[in-house]
Amino acid sequence: MDVLTSALTAGSIATMLLEGIKWIVRKIIKKPDYDFPSWFYTVMIPVLTFVASPLLALLMVGEYVLPADWGSWALELVRIALGSLASLFVYENTIKKYKEAMEAM
Repeated sequence: MDVLTSALTAGSIATMLLEGIKWIVRKIIKKPDYDFPSWFYTVMIPVLTFVASPLLALLMVGEYVLPADWGSWALELVRIALGSLASLFVYENTIKKYKEAMEAM
């Protein structure tokens, strides 16, 4: 169970939810290569991560706990926003550029 709880993070749940949304949209509009605009990802990853945290707390996974007051909720939101911005910055400046360079070869 330790492997499962270490693999289930709010970020991984958010990513899976986003992939599920993308899969559903692609099926509905019947375009298998459809991709959302970049602003959608910039907004949805923090939102889905914020939603996944209490979900994991309700499922009693790992160290996730429900915040007890409004200050804790706000702190959680700030933490998620900063983490998402850092991930977006790293992706845009490393992984995305690497993928573009590999496609250009």
